[in-house]
Amino acid sequence: MAAAAGSDRSRDLRGVDLAPMDLDLQLGSAADALLAASGQAFSSTEDARKGWTKKEQNAMKKRRLEAELRSLEMQQRQHQTRANAFLKEEAREKLVTDDLLQLQDIPAAFEDYNRDPTFAQVGIRA
Repeated sequence: MAAAAGSDRSRDLRGVDLAPMDLDLQLGSAADALLAASGQAFSSTEDARKGWTKKEQNAMKKRRLEAELRSLEMQQRQHQTRANAFLKEEAREKLVTDDLLQLQDIPAAFEDYNRDPTFAQVGIRA
């Protein structure tokens, strides 16, 4: 109850000497200031929205370019693997070709030996 009485006394201003106050009620200038602040807030919001949209577009573009780069790198590795396989196959074919050419030259070499009188004396025949 004492708390209730204390709160009643704080609301009761009958015994208090109040000094007069001048209130500036220039509502037109306050409304203009509020309108200007509202316009600035709207402009800032639009700028932020445009910035956010641009950021999202850039992020999407970055992800697309990164995916494209990964794809190109994978293609490059595949091409390099194929090129290495072709080089190995070419080297194997060259060895086989060289071996075949050497085998073709062997009978001709024996014919040369058979025609050479030095070898004919020894009795080497192909």
